[in-house]
Amino acid sequence: LDAYDYSLRGLVGVHQWTEESTEEALSNFYRAIELDSTFAVAYGMAARTYALRKGGGWLKQDNVLETARLARRAAELGKDDAVALGTLGQDRPHFRQYCFPELLLTRPIAQMLVVLTTEQHQ
Repeated sequence: LDAYDYSLRGLVGVHQWTEESTEEALSNFYRAIELDSTFAVAYGMAARTYALRKGGGWLKQDNVLETARLARRAAELGKDDAVALGTLGQDRPHFRQYCFPELLLTRPIAQMLVVLTTEQHQ
């Protein structure tokens, strides 16, 4: 299996949205990152999974810094990747003080996503 396959497996866990399934999703996203350290979507989806875990009350405090690292890396690698940037834009309200790098705000597609997702969460 390659990084893309592991990311697809991770999506299954994300969409089941249980504590156990999101933990399995993270394992799959980290495996994808091991296989392809430049795959921005895997970083973005791992950050998103942590945001979902926060919503479910399953986020540990030490995961916040890891989420920031993943989000920043997704933004760096996926400068023009709509999936990677869109994933980060969806979760901006959850982690805005830690994870929404200024780098992301310089991208036109990201700016549009910020507006859309901010309006959805107000």
